[in-house]
Amino acid sequence: MSAVPSHANGRRGAEPPVPAVSVATQPASRRLLWLAVLLAVGWSVLLLLLDLFTAGRSVVGPAPIQKADVVVVGRRVDGQSNRIQVDRVFKGEVAAGDTLRVIDLADAQDLKPETAYVFALKHHQSDFEFVRMDLPRTDLPLPFYPATSATIEQTKIILRDAAAEAVPGGRP
Repeated sequence: MSAVPSHANGRRGAEPPVPAVSVATQPASRRLLWLAVLLAVGWSVLLLLLDLFTAGRSVVGPAPIQKADVVVVGRRVDGQSNRIQVDRVFKGEVAAGDTLRVIDLADAQDLKPETAYVFALKHHQSDFEFVRMDLPRTDLPLPFYPATSATIEQTKIILRDAAAEAVPGGRP
């Protein structure tokens, strides 16, 4: 046997032993961690689903539509030209079947050939150009929208509301 007395870990005046983490509190903190992980994963899945189900929907900007001299549904003529063939007129002094020269149509890189779009245009001498908002940002998209039933309906509502506001007493 040893001649050394056995006192708290062999040291005199040592601090009392630190109690080990309680087994009862460990599962509660672990459950809290799992709950946090589960909430984070659930939130991420929800955001992903929102992105998937709302991506690609066009929202028609009311300001360019209201500011435009001409709002039409049309298609680019010959794929890369600066002309559009008008299919339908919502606003302006043009007719279906007209071909309009749009001087900045080359700036619309996303136009797909043979696809109909809603265009918001303003007069530029004897031609037309896209309505551009007077904002400090220069990276805003040009005001053309795929001509789907939703964008056509949005366009009609914007124009109807603008007409109601223009009439005295038309809208509060």
